Amino acid sequence: MIEVSIAAHPAPLVPEWEALAQRLGASPFISPDWIAAHSSAFGTGRLMLVVVRRHGALAAVLPLARRGRHTARSVTNAHSPQFGVLSEERSLTLHALRAVADLGVSRLALSYVDSSDPLALAVRDHACAAGQRLAERVMLRSPYIELAGTHADYCAQLKRSFKADLRRRNRRLAESGEVRLDIEDGSRALDALLAECWRLERGGWKSAGGTAVADHPATERFYREVAHRAAARNRLNLSFLRLNGRAIAFTFGLHQNGVLYLLKGGFDLEYSRFSPGQLLQERLIDHAHATGLSRIELLGNDEPYKLCWTDKVHERLSQQCFAPSYARRAQWAIHAHGRPLALRMGVDRLARPLRNRARIAIHAARSRPGDARRRPGRSKGSL
Repeated sequence: MIEVSIAAHPAPLVPEWEALAQRLGASPFISPDWIAAHSSAFGTGRLMLVVVRRHGALAAVLPLARRGRHTARSVTNAHSPQFGVLSEERSLTLHALRAVADLGVSRLALSYVDSSDPLALAVRDHACAAGQRLAERVMLRSPYIELAGTHADYCAQLKRSFKADLRRRNRRLAESGEVRLDIEDGSRALDALLAECWRLERGGWKSAGGTAVADHPATERFYREVAHRAAARNRLNLSFLRLNGRAIAFTFGLHQNGVLYLLKGGFDLEYSRFSPGQLLQERLIDHAHATGLSRIELLGNDEPYKLCWTDKVHERLSQQCFAPSYARRAQWAIHAHGRPLALRMGVDRLARPLRNRARIAIHAARSRPGDARRRPGRSKGSL
């Protein structure tokens, strides 16, 4: 027997949700901890958890945010490396998607859907069966490192010139003092460690571009909550490359089900000639092999400095379903044809800074302390 319901808060589902995630070997990005932290920091809609039970047991969860009466979106933004569904079977995902449509949702907008996730194929099948228009494009190609075999086997696949460059930079850095890898799980002085991370990030190019975590209170609050929740479950990985005890590079990561996910990183520009980020990555890969991890997800896009380590990528998709109405068909045409054209012409790249500034300003206005005014369409239980 299949039952589909809608929940507004993750807390009552946490034990079952966590158990399902562990059973399916899921990523951290559709866990109750991640969804709760993301909704708390960035949510601009009503959280809508589509819950599917089979014979009373939780069998699927699809976390969405309701925007207005007729639009539902994935719980994602630029800080979301991946999105998907927790589901034991594809048929259960289809039940969830049909339930969303039955609620009157005429536009379903999903971002950062992994192309191999059951959700990607289910969305296509659902759109076809319901007579909906589907606009789909690749948003990111995220590199990952497979750790099968020995560390020596892995290193043998790297380019000789790249390995020689790493040896030279390691040797030069070692001339300045003691170099060590420091991995913290957040069980002690977590806030101080996070401050160290954000100091390094803010001192780099991200601060100049206005994208450093510490530049935006909501973003800093989000990563702090993610870190504390992950530390409580022994899933946090804060890695530092230290020179004479001073951190000169860091990564902020989560490990779950044998996979290390690297969400953030940065380095001290004073030491940029040594490529400290790459030297830290080299040590992290060695440590991952030694501790039996199966994969490292580098996340983000396929930047050249990541492709030095691997040629494997995951495709992250944008999928938008539009109901068969004249208005929605017009929107579908814009997303299916207009946006790809804008991307090819570079219009989207030029407009992105302005759009990001506008979003930051809107979020800052909404988050202003002491502003008790309630926005239209937001109920007391809205996130």
